[in-house]
Amino acid sequence: MSASPNGTPITQLITKGFESIGYQITLDLKTAVVNAADFGVPQNRNRIIIVGLNKQIYKEPQKLLDKFYGEILPKYRSSRIYTVREAIGDLPKLIPLFDEENHKKRRSHITPECSISWHVPRYSNLRDMDTFRILEEDIESGRREYDSKKLVSYMNKSRFKISNS
Repeated sequence: MSASPNGTPITQLITKGFESIGYQITLDLKTAVVNAADFGVPQNRNRIIIVGLNKQIYKEPQKLLDKFYGEILPKYRSSRIYTVREAIGDLPKLIPLFDEENHKKRRSHITPECSISWHVPRYSNLRDMDTFRILEEDIESGRREYDSKKLVSYMNKSRFKISNS
């Protein structure tokens, strides 16, 4: 929502894009921002839900859009927050491979026989896998040395030091 490609606010570009093909979207895109977790998605992240109505079909599209964001969408809010473990915790575990030979073949995990389709990991390079291993150990130990707030603070300090050296 805050992006400005070439100095033009993204909200303006989105609105103009929809208008150019004959669609009306909400005049206040802030009302289109929802937290995915509030709708049963196991992810605490803001998302923008844009509904466009064809201006040739709907006589008062803005009135309908206001109703959608103000009355209809809120009805679909989840009664509780779901965790990633609840969503996918029953899937068979994928076993990471840390050897160079498999990685040369772009194979980073052993995938167990599974009746669930699409239970296939994306390729992860050795460096990323090592980072994930360190984070997992940190969480399991209870140390929380790499808590996201601490990590962001550390990264910001590191950038500052690098830029001033």
